[in-house]
Amino acid sequence: MNVQQNFPTRLLTVLLPKVEIIALAVTGIGFALNFNKMPGALMMNLGLGALASVYFISAHVPAPFEGKPSAERKNFVDLLAVSVWKVMHIAMSVSIVGLLFFLLSLTGFLQMMTVGVAVLIACLIASGFFILSGDSRLSVFKGIAVKALSVAIIGSCLLYNLLAS
Repeated sequence: MNVQQNFPTRLLTVLLPKVEIIALAVTGIGFALNFNKMPGALMMNLGLGALASVYFISAHVPAPFEGKPSAERKNFVDLLAVSVWKVMHIAMSVSIVGLLFFLLSLTGFLQMMTVGVAVLIACLIASGFFILSGDSRLSVFKGIAVKALSVAIIGSCLLYNLLAS
């Protein structure tokens, strides 16, 4: 294999997880500083922007279970699993950008949060079926489902507080 064919795999398995951890750490430190009335809003905004970028790029890299040679023909479940994988990443990105818009007091955050969280919940339900199906290839949904669930909970709580007031 040449380097160009292997780049998406390397991007998904090596670079993006490290950038995701760094972005989560920067966001957490920025949130802690901002919560304690110290200047940390820039760190929080940069971390959320990087996190949204990581999830958006992850949607365009082949899924870990995609493209593996199999004796059987691709069926509807395989197509649905790849679609849910990609849409879940994009929905997480949209939800995080909506949260970023809310923190920056920009217009359009409510629409982004509503669409992102609604799609994320639908993808979580679909990925739950994949996890429970017992297919070993689709067990990778466990890791992304935990991340998506945390983004959906944060987005749902924000939407509830905004719409209740």
